[in-house]
Amino acid sequence: IIHACPCRLGAYLHGYIEQFNLSMSLPDWIHCNHCFKENTFGCVFFLTSCGHILCQNCVDSTSHTLCKLCSNRGNVVEINSNMRPDISIMFTDPLTTLQKIFQQLAKAC
Repeated sequence: IIHACPCRLGAYLHGYIEQFNLSMSLPDWIHCNHCFKENTFGCVFFLTSCGHILCQNCVDSTSHTLCKLCSNRGNVVEINSNMRPDISIMFTDPLTTLQKIFQQLAKAC
């Protein structure tokens, strides 16, 4: 078994990611789980308390709604930059998260 220093592994993976520019922006993967509408300019999406993503057309206009996928009644929150941190973390760019991890690994060595 070969053990690599986390810094070397982190640097290698960071270079690999940068080489292929694997950045994922919010519009690339957000879509309505009910009608499958993709995110385009002006679309508004909501996260239900049961974890589903619905577009403005598929969500009820009230803050307590019935999910069109699983029929659970719960809250909805608009997916935007004003979300609580515990919710917005689910929509963080994976490349940014990896870069932060690699920076922490580099500091640890």
